[in-house]
Amino acid sequence: MKALIDHYHNQGFTTLKSVLSAETCQSLNDELSKRSDDPFFERTGFGLLGQNAWREIPIFQEILSKNKLYHYAAQLLQTKEVLLFQDLIIWKPPHSKRQVEWHQDYSYWPLHQPKGVTLWIALDDSTVDNGTLRYIPGSHNWGECQPTVYTLDDSFQEENSLPVLPIQKHEKEGTYINCEQGSAIAHHPLCCHMSPVNNSSGDRRAWSLTFLDPSVRWDPQHAPHPLNYQLNLAPHSLLNNGQFPIFSID
Repeated sequence: MKALIDHYHNQGFTTLKSVLSAETCQSLNDELSKRSDDPFFERTGFGLLGQNAWREIPIFQEILSKNKLYHYAAQLLQTKEVLLFQDLIIWKPPHSKRQVEWHQDYSYWPLHQPKGVTLWIALDDSTVDNGTLRYIPGSHNWGECQPTVYTLDDSFQEENSLPVLPIQKHEKEGTYINCEQGSAIAHHPLCCHMSPVNNSSGDRRAWSLTFLDPSVRWDPQHAPHPLNYQLNLAPHSLLNNGQFPIFSID
């Protein structure tokens, strides 16, 4: 694990083999297929997006605890305790229409510092053809940059003093990470990444979980986020208030 931790801190991401079994992934995919038309999913040009699978779909909560997925985050963050900030189902159906542009995840979080890790688990084999992730190694060392605008409402970027993502200079350094079903990619909140459209005839589903160090504080002024409107948290408060599940490492 030390080599993976070193790679994570040096490059901003690392791969984790066999986080979930193929049988477990199939069970999760079967459950998602039953819910493909549910309000749980938002249909977008990127594909189907579902938030809080661990809370909304019982089998995801079961797998989260049974497989101790939080252990990987705790090891990478080198802490004995982590909290789950958010989890997403990102489902790219065959021949999706819109790619996810280069961005840093932290740009969109109402948090005071990027002290966390995202565990992106491939529920299907993830390849360049079906829209796997592409990273710029070492980009987490750039510091926070301006967020990529995905909507017409870009008012939060007014008078933004942050530097622009230096994509033109570094895009050629980007590397695609093929990920077998059940394996995962762990990445730093400031690591710049993107994913292309799904050009294949099959689905590309992934479960993305973001864990934080418990020292991270709430900062609604940092970025717009649905949780700003869903939760009544005081600015600069800790998140260990029962709104987010906390996991301790034995």
